[in-house]
Formats: sequence, C-alpha cells, structure tokens
Amino acid sequence: MKTALFKSDTSLFWLLQITGWFLYGAMHILNTSISQGWASYQVVRFTTSSFSAFLVTLVLRQLYKKSNYQTRPFLFIAFIALFYSFLASNVLVWMANFLRIPFWGPEETLLGNFTVRVYIQKVFWWLAPFIGWSALYFGIKFLQNWQLQKERTEKAHALAQTAKLQMLRYRINPHFLFNSLNSIRALIGENRKSAKDLVTELSEVLRYSLLSKNYLDVPLKNEIEALQHYFAVEKIRYEDKLEVTYEVGQDAWDYPVLSFLLHPLAENAIRYGMQTSEMPLRIWIKAKAENGELGLDISNSGAWVEPSLDQEGLQVGKGLDYVRQRLQENLPDRFSFQVREEEGVVHARMRIRS
Repeated sequence: MKTALFKSDTSLFWLLQITGWFLYGAMHILNTSISQGWASYQVVRFTTSSFSAFLVTLVLRQLYKKSNYQTRPFLFIAFIALFYSFLASNVLVWMANFLRIPFWGPEETLLGNFTVRVYIQKVFWWLAPFIGWSALYFGIKFLQNWQLQKERTEKAHALAQTAKLQMLRYRINPHFLFNSLNSIRALIGENRKSAKDLVTELSEVLRYSLLSKNYLDVPLKNEIEALQHYFAVEKIRYEDKLEVTYEVGQDAWDYPVLSFLLHPLAENAIRYGMQTSEMPLRIWIKAKAENGELGLDISNSGAWVEPSLDQEGLQVGKGLDYVRQRLQENLPDRFSFQVREEEGVVHARMRIRS
C-alpha cells in the first residue's frame, strides 16, 4: 500500500504544481518589494512569468510521460531534461511577454526594448528553474516506482511465505489425520467417550490450522493451546506411552510469535521420539520471557536422528529447516535456533528478541 504522500500521482502533482509556482511568484514579488520597494510592474512581471511557467511545465509533463523514461539510461534522462528545459525557457520568454501586452504594450514586450541580449539573458535565467522542476519530477517518479516495486516484492514474499506455510500444513495433516481417524475408528467400538474426546481435540487442532493462516503473528498462548490439543490427540492414541509437561512463565503467554511455528517441532518430537526413546516418551514444553527476550525449549527423550529419506522418499527434518527459514526471513538478527542432543534428551531451543 502506498504511503499517504504518494497515495495519488495526480493529486500529488497538482498539489506541488499549483503550490510551487504560486510560492515561486509570491516569493519573488515579496523579495523585490523588500529590496526595491513596491512596484506594480514587478507584480505583473512575476505573475505572468509564474503563470507562463505553470502552463509550460504542464506541456513538459506530457513530453516526459511519452519519453518512456522508465526504461532509459540516466544519461538519456539527463539529456532530455536539459534539452526540454532549454526549449521550455524559450517558450516561456515569448509567452510571458505576450501576456504582458495588455499592461505594457507591444513596444515594451515583443518589439523595441525586447532585444536579443535581453532575450538570451531571460532564456538562461529560466533554464535553472526548469531543470530543477524536471529533476523534482523525475525524482518523485522514480521514488514512486521504487515504492511500488518494494510493495510488489513484499507482497510476493508474503504470498510465498503463505504458500510455504500451506504446503507444510498439507504435508502434516494427511499423516496426522490418517492416524487420528484410525484411532477414532478403533475407539468407537471400545470406548465411545474417548472417541468423542478425540474428535473434539482433533477439531480444535484443525480449526487452529485453518485460522492461523490469516495471521503472521499470534500470542504464544495460542500456539501453546494448539499444542495442548495436538498432544491430547496423540495422548489418546499412545495412552501411557506419552507424557507431556508444560512449563510456561506468566510473562510469556502474550509474547508474539510466528503462527504455526511450534507445530513442526512438536511433530518431530513425537515422530522421532517414538522411534528412539524408551517408553514412555517424555516431552517438555518450556517458555520464559525476560529482558525483552522469549526463550522456547521443546525437548523429548530419545536420540537425534540424522537427516535421511523416509519410506516415501521424502527427506526427514524438513520441519526444522522450515522453522529456521521462517525465523530467518521474518525475524533476521532477532533470533537463535539450535537443535542438539544432551544426555538422552533432544532439545529444540529458540530465542526470540523483541
């Protein structure tokens, strides 16, 4: 979205065009009145000159628009600005003198006192204001184009991030749903209450997955609550083989984090912990905020599994790479993220600075 200053190209142009040339004429009239005393001919002189410059620069604007300057090199732009400014100076001298005929007559404007020397002096006197106007015109145009390009890049980046996040959801949900639905099917005949609880927890996980895609940042409590529903589903599935402990400081609950950031870490803890840990698999979710920094630690008993290809030919550990990439792209220089095994426990540790 454009800033307020550059919200409308047309309104900005007319604001600067009218205000600029009005102030140009008014300042010259005021300056000569202070230095030389009030004189009506000076008012006529600078009023007609400013009005002529106003009209001439309207023509310059159209010429610059047709010059296709966006694709031209800088030297070409400088050349056409200098060339058109010189032509504009010539046109203005004749136009201003023509407008002064009703006040001074043809002898003082187009004939008699209007000598070649005076004409050349006036042309070169007006060259600088037109060059300045041209520089301001192109400067604003290039700034607007830069802003537009930046907005497009940011929008494309946001769309890419959304697409990546959606792809991760699609990768996670089929496996998770398949296992959960199998568990529901098995529980319906054995324990209807557990089956109902599993459906409730599963619906909460899916609801958060759908809603969180609309937000870049969410309070940590939203992510923790989503993990609680996720682990509740897995707890019903694994029963006594899974133990989850939460240690979340009071100051950490409202700390903003990237949405759907912790779910890949939780899935890794379940997936690889079940392969390498003694039962029950123990998972710890720890969060603490102090001195403007949020510390997160998602740990599981078991061993670190080196990246490899799973049975489907997909590389394991993609969730960790995705978490690291999202942090790098959205919080550069404001985070640290490490995964390491210490004394039979795998830690995924994250630090986020405000």
